[in-house]
Amino acid sequence: MARHIIERIRYPSSGYSIVGWVMRPAVDGRLPVLVYNHGSRAGHGGAADLEQATLSFAKAPWPGVAKGVCAVFFPEGRGYAGSEGPTLNDCRDMSEVMAFLEGRADDAVAGADWLGAQSWADGERLAMAGCSHGAVVSLLAAQSGKFASIIAQAPGASASLPLAGLDEMRAAVQATDVPILLQHATDDLLCPFETSAALFEAGEMAGKAIRLRPYPPVPGIEGHAQFDFENRAIWAQDFDEALEATIGVRPLLAH
Repeated sequence: MARHIIERIRYPSSGYSIVGWVMRPAVDGRLPVLVYNHGSRAGHGGAADLEQATLSFAKAPWPGVAKGVCAVFFPEGRGYAGSEGPTLNDCRDMSEVMAFLEGRADDAVAGADWLGAQSWADGERLAMAGCSHGAVVSLLAAQSGKFASIIAQAPGASASLPLAGLDEMRAAVQATDVPILLQHATDDLLCPFETSAALFEAGEMAGKAIRLRPYPPVPGIEGHAQFDFENRAIWAQDFDEALEATIGVRPLLAH
């Protein structure tokens, strides 16, 4: 097993100072990198937890990091966990939520630019993934051309307005020229499966390299929660196969 490094860094995006976390092995050479976007962190009352950090310095490494084959980069995005900028809690309607998510996509792309300047990161082998709001961010950021592939897990912009943001996501899919994997539970109560089904249809009609992987109900696990990291055994195989095909590594099931 390779020794691993966790770093909390800052980088500029749209005039804001954004916090990001690096999880990488302490090895020589340039590594493929997965950029992973977190969800909204909104609770049952609707307000987002703005202080929760994605990582800590004591976090166990992902298997691919422990094996020394890849790095993972986690942008907090504007307004989260010490980053400057507006917050999700400031948004008053869906147009402002989508503008906020567009801003988070800009932050993720700026994170890719920061990675490109690092001696340990292979800028030609960057992929992006995210869940819920993070999936929306990933789809919006895909249009930048910075990423070799995109994985969108249970995309959705609003739990109270289930198909909100679908037009913007559909346009992003149709403007993207890299492979996209949509992962979604069929019994998702927060972000309906119909969102991913509609995105898949739009991508297919536009001739895009898009796949939809539905997941059946799992007893004791609400559909949206299937994509919590602790439930990764449900979806890790598909996740890793998609990344192995595009950046050559299996971050979760490294071998």
